[in-house]
Amino acid sequence: MNSNAQAAKEAAVSLRRLAAAFKPDSLTEMIRLADVLARALEADPRDPDALRAAAEAACLLAGTCEDLTGSVPSAQAGLKALLGLGRPGWLAAASFVQARRIAVEHLTALVEGLPGRLRLFLLHELLRRHWRLDKPLLAWIRESLEAVERIAPREILDFLGVLDSLGDIPAFPLRESLLRGPFRAWLAGSLKEALAEEDLLRAARAVCGLGDPELSSGLARHVAGHPGPASAAVMEVLSRCLEAGGDVLVQAVQAVLKDARNGRVAHCMDILIGVGWPKTGQALALFHRKEPSMRRALTARAATLPEAAFEGFLAAFPAAGRPAIEAEALAAIARADTDFLRRCLLAEAGEAGLPEALERYLERMAERSAPRASVAAQEAEDQTAKKKGLLSKLMGGKRPELAETLAYPRTIQGADFSGATLSRAVVEERTLTEVNLSGAVFERVSFRKCRFIRVDLAGALLDRVQFADCEFVDVRFEGARLSECVFEGTSLEGCVFSGAVLENGGLNNCRLLRCLFPEARISGWSLRRSEGRQLCLAGLGLEQAAFSAVTLEAADFSLAVLDSCRFEGLELRDCQFTAARIRDCSFVECRTLACLFPDCRLLDSDV
Repeated sequence: MNSNAQAAKEAAVSLRRLAAAFKPDSLTEMIRLADVLARALEADPRDPDALRAAAEAACLLAGTCEDLTGSVPSAQAGLKALLGLGRPGWLAAASFVQARRIAVEHLTALVEGLPGRLRLFLLHELLRRHWRLDKPLLAWIRESLEAVERIAPREILDFLGVLDSLGDIPAFPLRESLLRGPFRAWLAGSLKEALAEEDLLRAARAVCGLGDPELSSGLARHVAGHPGPASAAVMEVLSRCLEAGGDVLVQAVQAVLKDARNGRVAHCMDILIGVGWPKTGQALALFHRKEPSMRRALTARAATLPEAAFEGFLAAFPAAGRPAIEAEALAAIARADTDFLRRCLLAEAGEAGLPEALERYLERMAERSAPRASVAAQEAEDQTAKKKGLLSKLMGGKRPELAETLAYPRTIQGADFSGATLSRAVVEERTLTEVNLSGAVFERVSFRKCRFIRVDLAGALLDRVQFADCEFVDVRFEGARLSECVFEGTSLEGCVFSGAVLENGGLNNCRLLRCLFPEARISGWSLRRSEGRQLCLAGLGLEQAAFSAVTLEAADFSLAVLDSCRFEGLELRDCQFTAARIRDCSFVECRTLACLFPDCRLLDSDV
C-alpha cells in the first residue's frame, strides 16, 4: 500500500471514530481529515483504498453537515470538504444546498469562497436534478451560471477532465454556459498549438465533455498534425468524438497508425468502425496479421462490423485460414451473449435445428463458473468471536443479565452488555441508547417497534433475528455476522456495516439513509419494496441476492462485486459503479437515471 492510500485509510478510521461520538468541536478535525482524503483521491483517483475511504468519508460527513444551519463559515468549510470527496460528496453537497440549510440570500457568499472547480461540481449536480429545485434556488443558479465565465480555464479543464473520467458530461445548462463564454475560444486556440501529452489529454477530455463539432474537428486536426503526443488515452477519448466528421477522423487515424501506433491500434479501429470507413475490414485484417497479441481483440471488433465490411475482413485472409477466423468471431459473439447467438443460429437453421457439435459448443460457452464458496476462515472467526463474547460475559461478574434488563424498563441508556447472549426472546417497544452490545450473541430473537440509537453491535453474532417496525440510528455493525436476519418496515440511518457478513436474510419495506457497507459481504439476501439514499457500498461483495421494487439514490458501488444476483424493478438514480464487476446477473425492467459506470465490467449478464 502506497503512502497516499495508507494516509487515506488512517484518515477514514479517524473520521469514523469522530462521527460515532460527534461533538461540536469535532467538526474542524473532521474537515481536516476529509481534506487528507481529498488529496489522496486527487493524487490517484483509481486507487482502491482512496476510493473506498473517500466514499465512506462523504457519507459520514454528509450526516454531520446537515446540522450546519446557521454558520456560513462552517457551512462553507463543510461544503468544500464534501466537494473534494468525489461524486458521493458532490451529491451530498447538492442535497445540503437544495434542502435550504442556508438561506438563498447567503448562498452567493457561501459559494463564491469555493475554488472554481468545486463550484462547477456543485452547479453540475444541482442542475442534474433541476426538477426538484424551487424558484428562488433556480434564480440563484441562473446568476451563478452567468458568473461561470470568470472561472479560470485551467479550473474548467480540471472539472471537465474529472467528469470525463467518470463517464459523465456537464449538465446541459452548464455546458451551454461554457460554450457561450470565453472558455470555448481559449480551448480552440490551445488546440492550434503544439501540446504536451498530458495537456493534450486534458484538452481532449474537455472537448469530449462539451460535445461541440467544431472543437472535436479541431482536436482531430491537432492529432493528425501532431500524432506523437496522441497517447492511447487521447485516442480513446477521440473515439468518442465522432461528431468531428469521418474525413478528419480518418486522417487522424492514418497519421497515428503511420507514426505512433504502439498501443493505439484498438482505439484507432474503434474510430474507423464508428465513422463507417469503407475499408475498415481490410484495416482490421492488416493489423490482425501485424499484431499477434491483439488478434482476439481485433476479431471481437470485426464481429460487430456490417456484413459487407466483415466480408472484406475475411477476404483479406487466405481461404485456408478463414474458417479459424470465423470461429474466433463466433466465439467473441458467444462470449458476449450466448443466448442471442443461439437464437440467431436457430432462426438460420430452421426446422433442421443446430448440429449436435454446435449445440455442445454453445452449452460449453454458456456454462457459468460455480459461485464462490463460503470461506472457512470466516466460520472460524465467528466461533472465536462467540467464545470471546461468552468469556467476557463470565468476567463481567455481577452485572445484570440482558434478558432481565429488557424485560422491564422501556429505555436503556449507556449500559455495557458486551458479549451478552439473548435467545428465543420477544422484545417490544424498547429504546436502547449508547448501549454496548459488541460481541453479543442473539439467537431467534424478535424485536418489535424498538429504537436503537448509537448502539455498538460490532463483532456481534445475530442468528435468525427479526426486526419489525424498528429504528436504527448511527448503529455500528462492524465485523458483525447476521445470519437469516429479517428487517421488516425498519428505518436504518447512518449505520455502519464495514466488514460485516450478511447471509440469507432480507429487507422488506425498509428505508436506508447514509449507511456504510464498505468491504461487507452479503449473500443470499432479498430486498423488496425498499429504498436507500446516500449509501456507501464501495468494495461490497454481493452474491446470489434478489432485489425487487427497490429504489437506490446516490449509492456508490465503486469496486463492488455483484455475482449471480437478480434485479427486478430496480431503479438507480445518481449511482456510481467505478471499477465495479457485475457477473452472471439478471436485470428485468430496471431503470437507471444519471448513473455512471467508469471502468465497470459486465460479464455474462442479461441487461
